[in-house]
Amino acid sequence: MSAFATAKTEFGFLFGESSHAARVPHGVADVTVAGLPVERVWFYRATVTGGPGVRAEHLLLNAHHPTLAKAVREPLGAFLAQTFADTNVAFVLEDSEGHAVVEGDGLVQ
Repeated sequence: MSAFATAKTEFGFLFGESSHAARVPHGVADVTVAGLPVERVWFYRATVTGGPGVRAEHLLLNAHHPTLAKAVREPLGAFLAQTFADTNVAFVLEDSEGHAVVEGDGLVQ
């Protein structure tokens, strides 16, 4: 059995255009991604290790507040998967304490 450990986490907002003005609270990442097909989207990024030489990057995006339609999620997910190579991209469609619906790589759970 393999044990997983989160090596690094980061959360914040991805923006399509840079700005000199403060757009996020202190401690929240403000990341500009040129060509982003939406104005902004909340993200959580984690690097997970599963043993020597085993590492995975995960980018989880909020798709329920504000709601991102499937017609927006599909090109956004493809764009980010290409922009952040070797990163798993997924969307949180709904969440509440103890429950979440996540979509990514053709999977909804």
